[in-house]
Amino acid sequence: CSGVLVHRDVLLTSAHCFENQVYAKKVVFDGDRGAPNEVYSIKDVTIHPQYARAMMEGKTLAEHPDLASIDLAAVVLSPAYS
Repeated sequence: CSGVLVHRDVLLTSAHCFENQVYAKKVVFDGDRGAPNEVYSIKDVTIHPQYARAMMEGKTLAEHPDLASIDLAAVVLSPAYS
């Protein structure tokens, strides 16, 4: 899955990336625009409450906000990503 950096330590991504509740513990910025790859540890993942509730109740997920935020353990310092 991909995401967008919305704050120096927060990514916005899709909740469906976390449906199986097993996910990577790291985020990799792919070195686009000539910048080197950067790896950050994930501190926490928050799934949109409506999507999380639908997931738990086995409802159709397409009708709910497919959003999740990823809190990074450190701020992104590279100007290429901020």
